[in-house]
Amino acid sequence: MDHWDILLRIGSAVVAGTVLGIEREAHGRAAGLRTTLLVCLASTLAMILSQGFYFESIHQGGTNGWHPDPARLAAGILTGIGFLGGGAIIRQGNMVHGVTTAAVLWFVTVLGLCFGSGNFLLGWIGFGCALFSLFGLPLIEKLVRNDSYAELYITLKEGTSTNDQIRKAILKEGLRVKGMEIEFRVVDQIRILHFSLKFKRMDAVELSQRMIQKVSQFDGVTHVKWE
Repeated sequence: MDHWDILLRIGSAVVAGTVLGIEREAHGRAAGLRTTLLVCLASTLAMILSQGFYFESIHQGGTNGWHPDPARLAAGILTGIGFLGGGAIIRQGNMVHGVTTAAVLWFVTVLGLCFGSGNFLLGWIGFGCALFSLFGLPLIEKLVRNDSYAELYITLKEGTSTNDQIRKAILKEGLRVKGMEIEFRVVDQIRILHFSLKFKRMDAVELSQRMIQKVSQFDGVTHVKWE
């Protein structure tokens, strides 16, 4: 490897890491531009270093000596990036955030390994696929009515509205009840209903407000929570 080859590999990693990092930064993710760029660049440098050790061992030891395996360092990098990707995934209630960011970090690591090993064709093809996935697929996803999930908690006084009445009201709104839990508090004489709901994607804010308003009208309801 000469100096121009090394600069070309590093430059390719910088371009790919910067573009994909800007996409994550635009979505306000914690692992944004700097993190994505550093991950891609680090994996490229590691691969260049690994190949350098390999070529140096051949030059010094001939063909009969021991030579370090360039793929061993690459495998270690992919294993280590799992810890960084795991830290980007956050669970809030029944929502999970950061999965795409973790996938981007893992993907730019692979791109860095491609550029670091000098496989520019494979690296740029992968970069093009990543651009389509991050910038093109969101436009297609808007056309797909995927499933959404929510949790509805209703607190009401015992001896008032029945569970079946509330459940039928939920079903009339086009929601599916995937699960139902009932908690009785004998001392306070209250009942807490927990509904696990499934519905096709729609305006979640409008749906939650409509459901809270509708359920609140039932006799004995003192508290409603939507997650």
